[in-house]
Amino acid sequence: MGKKTTVFSFALVCVAFLLQVSAINAQPHQEQPAHAAIPLGTMNVWEVQRHLFAQALGGVKETPEKNHVHIAVLSDLHLPGRITAKKEKAIETLNAWPDLDMVVILGDICEDHGSVEEYAFAKQFLAKLNKPIYPVAGNHEYIYYDFNPFNTKEKAPKGKHVVAASGTLRREKLKRFKDTFSLKEVYYTKKVDPYLLVFLSTDHLYVSYRTAISDNQLDWLRSELGKNRSTPTIIFFHGSLKGTFTGENLFDRDPVNYMVQPYQEIHKVIVENPQVFLWVSGHAHIAATNANFNHPDNIYERQVTNIHNSDMNGNSYLSEKDRKSTKHESIWTNSLFLYQDRVVVKTYDHEKAAWMDSLTREIKLPKILSRIVPETPQRMTLLSEHSTHGTMAEQAQKRGQFCPREALRIGKTQ
Repeated sequence: MGKKTTVFSFALVCVAFLLQVSAINAQPHQEQPAHAAIPLGTMNVWEVQRHLFAQALGGVKETPEKNHVHIAVLSDLHLPGRITAKKEKAIETLNAWPDLDMVVILGDICEDHGSVEEYAFAKQFLAKLNKPIYPVAGNHEYIYYDFNPFNTKEKAPKGKHVVAASGTLRREKLKRFKDTFSLKEVYYTKKVDPYLLVFLSTDHLYVSYRTAISDNQLDWLRSELGKNRSTPTIIFFHGSLKGTFTGENLFDRDPVNYMVQPYQEIHKVIVENPQVFLWVSGHAHIAATNANFNHPDNIYERQVTNIHNSDMNGNSYLSEKDRKSTKHESIWTNSLFLYQDRVVVKTYDHEKAAWMDSLTREIKLPKILSRIVPETPQRMTLLSEHSTHGTMAEQAQKRGQFCPREALRIGKTQ
């Protein structure tokens, strides 16, 4: 704004102000609490003149329109688990982010066995989040016995995992998962224009793999992707894609249990659907200090970037050279910023209260989908089955539903 224009605007505002002072003084005065916000549409003359005065001096600036959707990703909380106070602090941090839209939780929400007590604690703990959450099940939600299978009156010791619980018990625990988070099914989709978000869960009832999906879920995934071939797609799942991290971590011991199963079928599904360009996973407890966290090997079949997420239980592979996890006190979380033409992935160090700029990544949409990207930026919109206002999830959150049924496209029941 030029100097002459500023002086002229200031003079006009002063004249208008003086003409209205007597009218303002003649009106009865109503006290407002110090913290009360006055809507622009209900401003009296005093507030309008004050607003114009500040604008003339350059003190009022337009708030830029938000052009992205911010998704925070939490993984492997293992509740209650270790460093609980720091987990609570991380939740407070997320609640303070003004642009945060939703929170995805990548499984292993329960500490050990998926017991009634663990689910109850998880529900109470996650209720502290002030944004809607979208959870998927990991192995600790359902695959282990929470009692001695040879003596059902004896609880399984903390930290001890009797693998391969019966199909009946697994089904019971998956129902517990759905009931806890108000889900009709453990796999579902959500539209976030222009993206399709796909949420998969470990749910196989009979195999001993810790990251296996059922045949029903696999069929449902093929169907959903087939109906959305022109939609850039992000998949959230507990386990990673085969070969997306390297070094000594896990591979020398138990590699098949740290990748999605059945990996051959998942491979076919992915290569047949080039719109899938991001796979977001946890399970492997890869710390942000580990080279595998952001590595060229994260690219699967030159098509999909696998975004690894650290555990939040302070028990991680701090280096790609580690053969055993290390207990520590740090928490790192990823955030996905969804723009119309790209996804920016940033990592937040909760111990230092700072973003780790060196780990920031930008992933462009698949080239074959470039035709669907608008030439001019548009406001990103959270979509649901029945609404384009993005408020249904928030309303359901207030009603105590974590992941509202109305906001999901539900897969068929197993």
